[in-house]
Amino acid sequence: MVGIRQQGPGRIEQIEVEDFKSYRGRQVIGPFSNFTAVIGPNGSGKSNLMDAISFVLGVRTQHLRGSLKELLYKGGRDDPSAAPTRCMVKLVYVTGERLCVSD
Repeated sequence: MVGIRQQGPGRIEQIEVEDFKSYRGRQVIGPFSNFTAVIGPNGSGKSNLMDAISFVLGVRTQHLRGSLKELLYKGGRDDPSAAPTRCMVKLVYVTGERLCVSD
């Protein structure tokens, strides 16, 4: 994680996930404009996006929805050997003119 000592507001630029919850493979979500809400129909991944943000910011697994194993994409239920063994979340956060990347 890279720390920046610049004062002032920042924003999430984009989120990259790989095999995290309902996101299969590598997905880039964003770029985001300033936002205050995530909206969409049922089952579209709103909660999983918020779980990804919480996960990368260090929220403990017990406070997320589900166990540590449930953070992995589960699309390969019929073939357990095809199921991923790891997942990744990368959050790109912009503060002023500087960039802070955390993964």
